Amino acid sequence: MFEFVMDDVPPQTLEVAKAEISLYAQVPPWRDRISLYVEVIAKPQTVTVGEDEDDSYQIEPRFYTEWLDIRVDQLRGRGLDLLDGYQMAYDVATEQEDGYDQFPGAVYQDMHAGFTRATMKLTHLGGAGYRIEAEGETEFGWRFRIDTQGVLAQVSAKSGQEGGDAEPSAEIEDWFARLYDPRVFPPSWVRNGGGDNHWYVFKGLPSAD
Repeated sequence: MFEFVMDDVPPQTLEVAKAEISLYAQVPPWRDRISLYVEVIAKPQTVTVGEDEDDSYQIEPRFYTEWLDIRVDQLRGRGLDLLDGYQMAYDVATEQEDGYDQFPGAVYQDMHAGFTRATMKLTHLGGAGYRIEAEGETEFGWRFRIDTQGVLAQVSAKSGQEGGDAEPSAEIEDWFARLYDPRVFPPSWVRNGGGDNHWYVFKGLPSAD
């Protein structure tokens, strides 16, 4: 469920098309932090915004936490439940005091709207499944509330060296194995990127069970 309210559009309760969680980091990590990316996309819904039936508008909000960095010690373990119980609380009025450099995420609906207030909680459901609960408001006054099930889709780490490495360094291998159980997150070394700035990403995808 994705509840969404914006100006000049009737409040909407939408089904969820996609809900995924990813963890990624540059090694060595900045201030011992890793990035937590949660993305929830609503199924598109066409709504009438005026008296004329032809005056319609497509609602398809996307919630995402592109700038959310969490401390390594906030992980509860090395397995699929490593994010169980994680909670985020953000308020633009106290962001510096709360340890945020900027808003941790946004909602996209034709334009990107950063959070002014947001909370999020992750609850492990077994396997790679998580319950994702979030609510808040954006800089344009849009309000949202999310309660859905998603999946921990990827954990990854990349070399901090521009241009990457042909093979994973011992530093990345050791760091990855220290944070994530390689039996649960079997890693592989793949190139990711293009042009003159290639990055090599160390990815581990959760097992199905």
